[in-house]
Amino acid sequence: MLKGLKAHEPGFLRWKLLIFWALLSFVGLLLTISLYAGSYAVGEPATFVQALNSQMVRFQVWAAFAVLIVGVDLTYRRLFRSWLFRFPVHLVTALVWSAATAAVTVVFMWLFEGLTSSQPDGLGAIAAATGVGSVVTGVIGYKIILTTNYALDFNKQFNDERHRNEKLEKQLAQAQLQALKMQLQPHFLFNTLNSLSSLALEDPRQTVHMITRLGDFLRMTVDSNGTQTVSLEQELEFLKNYLEIEKVRFRDRLEPVFEIDPETLGAEVPNLLLQPAVENAIKHGVSKSMSAGKISIAARQEDERLVLEIENDGPAPNGKAEAAVKEGVGIANTRERLRQIYGEDFGLDFELLPAGGGRLMISVPFRPNGTEG
Repeated sequence: MLKGLKAHEPGFLRWKLLIFWALLSFVGLLLTISLYAGSYAVGEPATFVQALNSQMVRFQVWAAFAVLIVGVDLTYRRLFRSWLFRFPVHLVTALVWSAATAAVTVVFMWLFEGLTSSQPDGLGAIAAATGVGSVVTGVIGYKIILTTNYALDFNKQFNDERHRNEKLEKQLAQAQLQALKMQLQPHFLFNTLNSLSSLALEDPRQTVHMITRLGDFLRMTVDSNGTQTVSLEQELEFLKNYLEIEKVRFRDRLEPVFEIDPETLGAEVPNLLLQPAVENAIKHGVSKSMSAGKISIAARQEDERLVLEIENDGPAPNGKAEAAVKEGVGIANTRERLRQIYGEDFGLDFELLPAGGGRLMISVPFRPNGTEG
């Protein structure tokens, strides 16, 4: 039994015993008031102290002995996996526990009456009057405490499991973010360094500008390490650094356009949400077209939601095969990240435009950055 008690977290055990005491004291008080009022109804008025002694003492003894039920139950759970074995053992234990609490109750009632009454009954008289009844009701009390104990344990187990799942989901989302960064940096650096090498002799000033932007981009990447969500303003600043570097690479073929509602700048968005989407738009739009490529990034608030749109020019769609490619890993990863953060409370739609290019629309709850939903 002591091992069973040690298996409990000390704080949880104290909280559980406090609940037992409060519950049993409340029931004892109700019965005390009921007995006190009932005695007047039958014309045999009793003092409130007598009613208290008759009812409340029993429940206080039960509350004190509840710790034994907790320890015994945990011991039985380890010894007997099935209720088929635990039930009869608990029944026998309930009888023993009831007899013990009945004996203690009789003694305390006798002592209490000796302190409060000028003509107290003897110990034998109190035992004869209340002892058998206390044993019978004690079995009921044992089952009530045991059932409450199980309810509290199951509630704690449920909450612990929920917190554990939330922690695992957060860790998974964090791992996905780190994987995204690891994927982004080598690929992006490779393209940028290639552009720098070809630009160095041709335009040194532009090369210096590109190196500065690259430094800002990498600094922001490092600063946001481990951050799952940022403000839309921070995400756009990161995206603009990325586009400045890509504009050097594509020269006049890349034309970014921002249509951002100022009221959305403080909204919370997943870190690195827009950059992979814009990179995908460049890959399937600007890089495949010899003419100027327009990338539109828009943000607005609709009711209680933040709506983000990324649209790009590009070649006209070439059948289902191209559509399948454009709805591949990048969009699937974005959808999974949104699910990890928002559950099912998000929208993500992608469509190929008849004139060429595509449009990605993302909808998430509108939350000021720094709050948790």
